[in-house]
Amino acid sequence: MEAIRRFPVDLQADGSIRAANGRSYRQSAERVKRANGKAAIESGAPIVTDVYPEGMYLFEDEAARRAWPTLLPRLIVGKPPPVRDLRWVGHIWTAEDGSKMLFFNGSH
Repeated sequence: MEAIRRFPVDLQADGSIRAANGRSYRQSAERVKRANGKAAIESGAPIVTDVYPEGMYLFEDEAARRAWPTLLPRLIVGKPPPVRDLRWVGHIWTAEDGSKMLFFNGSH
């Protein structure tokens, strides 16, 4: 995956993340699954990945559409199995205007 730029994380006291575009995103209880992730990507949602030691990266527009199929095979939806390779757990984050962001925490 080609990172467009490092995501400037600005954690707010209330747990939200303020992105470079000025939107504040809040984590929802909704996990990323195939269907809702695909719908979010098709509507233009950015993707943020966070995995040690690389840190956080933002994928926007075409880069997000290219990143989605590479994340999908390693997406964990239910109870995580023992980690033997890179795995992603994703959550939908939303802004006040209804914009969505897919946030993936990686473990390996």
